[in-house]
Amino acid sequence: MRGIFTLLPIFILFLLIRPSELSAQYVGAWQPAIERDNIEVLIHRSQDLRVRGFKATTTIYLPFDSLEAIFDDVVSYPEWQTMFRETKVVHRVSDSRFHYYARTNLSWPAKNHDLMWRVEKEWDSRDGSLVYNQVCSSNTMPEKIKHGTIMQAFASWRLKPISEDEIEVTFYLHVDKGGRIPSWLINLLSPDNPHEILVNLRGRGLLPEGDLALD
Repeated sequence: MRGIFTLLPIFILFLLIRPSELSAQYVGAWQPAIERDNIEVLIHRSQDLRVRGFKATTTIYLPFDSLEAIFDDVVSYPEWQTMFRETKVVHRVSDSRFHYYARTNLSWPAKNHDLMWRVEKEWDSRDGSLVYNQVCSSNTMPEKIKHGTIMQAFASWRLKPISEDEIEVTFYLHVDKGGRIPSWLINLLSPDNPHEILVNLRGRGLLPEGDLALD
């Protein structure tokens, strides 16, 4: 635990990064990857393959406060964010700003890694969306897994209310890494990953037909 807290001051180095401008960082066109189960996943990669990301969208049938509570319950992320084995808040600045630790949950032969995320929760007055902006940097990783490279990940969850119990959810993830992209990052960036996450998230609410989701 001591090792985790010694990493927290490093977040100050990239507090000025604005993940809310995530979409502006893509220089190429989005390409369709998956469109099924009422979920659309688009993927992006740069010409030199150093930058890659995805955007996944679906509709959740759930009261807004209930969906917000799911996103605020960090320790339960692994129940629906299958890319994580363990998650926990390690430092809370306020109700809308906190840092959390995550252990990845990757299939063999990829090795699991420890990640540290900074989260800023804010309302977008343009469309009434609640946005969870997240930044992760290799500056927060132990030296043994950095191997002299630099990696930054920018994630964004946008919860846009459509009606009283209908919410459009958009999940962005963008990774910028110098050099060759390792297998564990490629695994996280697979379009199957956001598709499965949104299926799991939608299963915690109401199905489009209005029936309660089964456990």
